[in-house]
Amino acid sequence: MGKFERAFRKKYKQDVPSYEAWRAENRHRFPQPAQSSEQIENGRVMAKRRFPAWGWGVLAGAAVLLALILTLIFVLRDHSSTTPGSIPDFTFGEDKIYSISMTEEDVSTCQQHIPYFLELNIIDSAKGMYYIDDSLVLYVINSELQTESDYYFIESRIVFNEYFIPSDIGQYSNLDNYINADDIQVSYAIRGTDQYGLTEYNVLSEYEDVTIYWTVSSINDQFDEWLQLTFAA
Repeated sequence: MGKFERAFRKKYKQDVPSYEAWRAENRHRFPQPAQSSEQIENGRVMAKRRFPAWGWGVLAGAAVLLALILTLIFVLRDHSSTTPGSIPDFTFGEDKIYSISMTEEDVSTCQQHIPYFLELNIIDSAKGMYYIDDSLVLYVINSELQTESDYYFIESRIVFNEYFIPSDIGQYSNLDNYINADDIQVSYAIRGTDQYGLTEYNVLSEYEDVTIYWTVSSINDQFDEWLQLTFAA
């Protein structure tokens, strides 16, 4: 190697910096690696933020508020479908009552209020009680009556609760015949025949706050006599 070549190599080594120094000086020319799970904030490496605990409380409160709003919407919709000024329906039927036997005291009380029952031969009796409050709804009395001209079979349902609707109420609507006996309103009509082939009548009597649903049949069909005996002034 000649003298000139040795001098050139010596000069080259002095003028050319190392690779590490050159890269550090020119680092802005190289792309920086992406940070996926960490973020740089205020010059520090910060872990990725989690959803704050109080945020779950806010979401739960919002869900409850939404449920209340939906409930209010349904209530208002139902209320708007009700006719303004309408009266709530408190009526009930036989499925809301239970039956127990009438005591002697019950029978005596009934006879005192309706003396006609003193004339009857009571075969069996029961009273219907309201499931909700155990209040008296009605008396049911099956009885017989014998006169010189006929023999009657009588079922009486004495209703004290104005909201009670018998299952056969339709058979007591629009009865053809009507009389008024001593302020007792009485309507009646032929129902058909009973299991023994006797003519059967439906009778509805109303006086003050007591309504009686009667079913009457007799051997000789002397129904007019029964009306006279029962509702004579």
